[in-house]
Amino acid sequence: MKKYFALIIIILTQFLYAQTMRGVVFEDTNSDGKFNEGESVIPGVIISNKTDFTKTDNNGEFTIECNDPDIVFVVKPAGYRLPVDKNNLPVFWRHVNLKGSPADLEFPGIKGSIYEEYIHFPLLKSEVKTRFSAVLLGDPQPQYIEEVDYIKNDVASELAGSRFDFGIALGDILFDDLSFYNYYNEVMSKIEIPIFNVAGNHDENYDVENDSLATETFHSVYGPTAYSFNEGKVHFVVLDNVEYLGEQNDRKYIGKIGTKQLEWLKKDLSFVPADNLVVINVHIPFVYSNGRHGIEDLKETMKILDNFDNVLVLAGHTHTLESTELGSDFGRQSPVPVFQKICGAVCGSWWSGPKDERGIPVAEMTDGSPNGYAIAEFDGTDYYLSYKAARFSSDYQMRISYPEAETTLSGIDTSSVYLKVFNGDKNWQIKIFFDDQLLQAENVYEVDPFTARLYDANKDKLKSWVRPQKTRSIWKAPVPEGTGAGIHVIRATAFDGKNEYTTSQIITVKE
Repeated sequence: MKKYFALIIIILTQFLYAQTMRGVVFEDTNSDGKFNEGESVIPGVIISNKTDFTKTDNNGEFTIECNDPDIVFVVKPAGYRLPVDKNNLPVFWRHVNLKGSPADLEFPGIKGSIYEEYIHFPLLKSEVKTRFSAVLLGDPQPQYIEEVDYIKNDVASELAGSRFDFGIALGDILFDDLSFYNYYNEVMSKIEIPIFNVAGNHDENYDVENDSLATETFHSVYGPTAYSFNEGKVHFVVLDNVEYLGEQNDRKYIGKIGTKQLEWLKKDLSFVPADNLVVINVHIPFVYSNGRHGIEDLKETMKILDNFDNVLVLAGHTHTLESTELGSDFGRQSPVPVFQKICGAVCGSWWSGPKDERGIPVAEMTDGSPNGYAIAEFDGTDYYLSYKAARFSSDYQMRISYPEAETTLSGIDTSSVYLKVFNGDKNWQIKIFFDDQLLQAENVYEVDPFTARLYDANKDKLKSWVRPQKTRSIWKAPVPEGTGAGIHVIRATAFDGKNEYTTSQIITVKE
């Protein structure tokens, strides 16, 4: 009899979870997270569960079908803020998971939960901002606990009390060891802004059989891996484009959004006005600097995005700063290309390199850019992207990488001036002068000479996989013929359409 009773309970539980879930979205005027008498409901707010969407009615209420496991979350409308937890992580989701994650995971996943028959989603009223800014944190990726302290002392400290409205961490929050999410989040909370998070390939649970359980720990900490929110006339979408192939020993994965997530994206964008700016946030770029596709379903993704002329893709993964326009060659049908920005890496070259006076590695990225973070400033549907090198002033945007401070007459006679513009792309206006003579500068795709020298001199301080990579953000100009021995000045200016930057270097040419 007891067996039959237990079976009935199991069946009823499963039936219950296949039923409609209900809830309300309300304005939390006293910020206590509870729906109190006198607090206003908010109609027309979008709710999703990774598959379907619904809207709150005139009573602020919603109904949505849920399975077990599932995640129900609110799509924040413009004019509201999300509540945050003690680590300034946005609170906008609820797990629907009776059993929780498998108990034998190396890193803990989702705890089993009770069935919530009625869900309250609080929102905090704010002004509708058309001008706002976000800090973009590519690949913080600490491999060891002491590298979280590098982040703390190198990047988080200078961002503390930030002027930005929010942050987006573009994946590889950690480096395989997911046991110190809590410490990392506590450090980042001191920046004092909400930080949204993207799942990267190093945020995966690799001790599972397939991709369906690969982000259990990430889910437990940050919630859904695909979600969206609105600010002004900008619609932000976060996607998980890392597909784990289930080969535990090799930790193999591919870049792919996947059919289910693409269907979700299409539905999500159906609620967005066509004249809005759509910002897609992913870990793996849609396209790499050499033109190779980063995701297998690029064509299908671009087809969905064709309904919007104004699309920006923000990515990490490569530990480089790169800009790419994705037009018809990449499946774009709209005459306006998608602009993709790979936003660099907080950890630079995975915290490799000689240490500075603070004991923090000079982690120059493989393309020759310093470690740091990108900044996005929005004005209506317009945006301006810049880069801030950690520990340097905001004016530090380029470096004369060659010639070195001292060279020989025979060496200078056959050499070129190399200017590395960290955030530069083909649209920047670059001028290089040699003793006031304007040189003919060419945008090239080459290795940065400074980075090659730095890496070569510090092989014992680099992680084994760190190698200099070709970059498109470097300009090359021939040294004037007949340059003689003596002291010479190289100057450069770079204009990105908004700001102009300058740098100079005095060199000595010996006989």
